[in-house]
Amino acid sequence: MDIGRVGRISSKGHCIMHNNTGGTASVPPNLTSQNRTAQDAKADMRRLMAEHHAEVPSSDSAQEPGPAQ
Repeated sequence: MDIGRVGRISSKGHCIMHNNTGGTASVPPNLTSQNRTAQDAKADMRRLMAEHHAEVPSSDSAQEPGPAQ
């Protein structure tokens, strides 16, 4: 959320995050099981963050330097 994503908690307790490109990722409320749930949720959040950053221009590349005077 610190980088500009929007999130909410679903009625079943999942955290659902949205980025500025329309992508979503869901994190289940219980990540303590012995299956791949936690690893899959972490990978989904990384992909969501990568998509979010891909669409936001950095302040360095957004402004071209003007001619020297």
